[in-house]
Amino acid sequence: MKKRIVSLALTLVLAAASIPAFAPPALAQGETNSAIAADYMYMLAVKEDGSLWAWGANEAVSPFYPNPYTDAPYKAMDDVASVSAGQHSAAILKKDGSLWTTGIDGRNGGPNVPIKVMDNVAKVSISYGNRLMRLAATMMILKTDGSLWVRGGITDNSIFGNGQNKVINHYNQMDPVKIMDGVTDVSMGTSHVMVIKKDGSLWGWGGNFREALGIGPYLGEEWERLQPEAFYPTPIKIMDGVVKVSAGHNYTMAIKTDGSLWGWGNNNYGLIGDGTFDGNDLDTLMVPYPVKIMDGVADVSAGNSRTMAVKTDGSLWAWGENTGNALGGGVVFPYDPFTTENRYSSVPIKVMDGVVQAASDRGDSMAVKTDGSLWVWGDMAQSRTLPIGGSPAPLKMLDGMKVPGPFDSADSWARDGLKSAVEKGFVPENIQGSYTNVITRAEFCRMAVKWVEVATGKSIDAVLAEQGKSRDPNAFTDVTNSDILAAAALGITSGVGNNRFDPGGQFTRQQAATMILNTCKVIGADTDNPPPSGFSDMHLADGWAHVGIDFVRANGIMNGSDGRFNPKGIYTRQEAIVTFNNINP
Repeated sequence: MKKRIVSLALTLVLAAASIPAFAPPALAQGETNSAIAADYMYMLAVKEDGSLWAWGANEAVSPFYPNPYTDAPYKAMDDVASVSAGQHSAAILKKDGSLWTTGIDGRNGGPNVPIKVMDNVAKVSISYGNRLMRLAATMMILKTDGSLWVRGGITDNSIFGNGQNKVINHYNQMDPVKIMDGVTDVSMGTSHVMVIKKDGSLWGWGGNFREALGIGPYLGEEWERLQPEAFYPTPIKIMDGVVKVSAGHNYTMAIKTDGSLWGWGNNNYGLIGDGTFDGNDLDTLMVPYPVKIMDGVADVSAGNSRTMAVKTDGSLWAWGENTGNALGGGVVFPYDPFTTENRYSSVPIKVMDGVVQAASDRGDSMAVKTDGSLWVWGDMAQSRTLPIGGSPAPLKMLDGMKVPGPFDSADSWARDGLKSAVEKGFVPENIQGSYTNVITRAEFCRMAVKWVEVATGKSIDAVLAEQGKSRDPNAFTDVTNSDILAAAALGITSGVGNNRFDPGGQFTRQQAATMILNTCKVIGADTDNPPPSGFSDMHLADGWAHVGIDFVRANGIMNGSDGRFNPKGIYTRQEAIVTFNNINP
């Protein structure tokens, strides 16, 4: 006897959040930035209670402290969610989603009190300002609706991404200007911008100095700022399947959905980390195309002269310049201007374990551990209490730091469902995070198999045996994963044709509906003759998807908005996980 599916109705969850089921999900306020930041001779840290602490050279940032310099952290502000640091300026995102800035803001050369910029902000990435020219720091502002805005000092029109590339006189654009929609992450380097769109694609524009965009060699010199080939004023697609990006000093680091870390651009002092830098070979100063650095990476921070990466096991790795002994890991820089010994590392060096977040500047490094403690090493914002050369060993600076939660990257409406799904055990580890990204075909398929195991209480091998089926190792030419082969044997997926599965392919709502129908068939659910869904845009769906859409609508598993289903719209990780969690077999 077939079982009837009973659902907790994902549509109710979405309606409560006032988010159309087919629309790209909004970002959560104040929860996608970093709790720590470092830049030109100063450091910032946000504690769990929302208090912001600062130390270093106040003449560089003029954030709050009345004296020009302080070695000890001082409390600067309350109700803070996250921070971003730039040369001479800082950006502060408060818990209510409001964005504030301080330092060189382009009005009076450096206020000692923060200035409010705008509301409903999810993330901000800030670049440098110029104190002498009264040029404000440039900000890329990502709002909660996924729109991207620019504000601050403009050095050339290419920063707007609107096709203009003529270098103009420097000026301050103090009223934010909208650039584009559909963005989930942004990072601004010295002169280039990188964004991740909601489908997981990575795009870049701006200055291509030292191959920062990863699109091939730039043949001009860095100072030739009038050369049109140095600027790319229109966004260029770099790669797909990206969940995290960090832009540094004319270079970029990106984490893909499989946890692999890739880098390109300025390779001075081994910033890329691929081991190719040779100070005597100019050809190694730049990496023009993305190269793979390592696997199993959860977070990355590209800085001025050093790269920091946190792996999924909590280990922290660093590479690049070792000024101030800021690499850590016991690498000591002998203070001798005539030697290059230990001046840099072009390969990752392990620093410590138990880390959740890290950041660095030219001579400073800092990391937050899982227990909420903040550790610093190197010059520690040019601390006057340290000998020349800085500290090569991490020193504890603060306790009670804000530690990112496991579901901070998800929208608020999805968090309870995500927590429940993870506790049930059907969410693969490699998709536990970056929840607003589009789920890939491989990720969805593997989760469907895990869900079958949880729903039946049996291993997938036992399910296959009961149904007299077995994996076909030749089912697809582009995958060998046992879960995907099991899904094919059970009829959950048939691939995309020509014996291909396309594991990294984008996943749409009609594909999700069809695979949910097929998954429910595996556990013996009653899937026959669902009533027509009545969506006004069913003519946009492929013929093979109609039954699946009717089924998920009839059982309240998936719904639409304003009478439409948007069958070829994107489907995110959080939507997929919550959908499966809401099916009660």
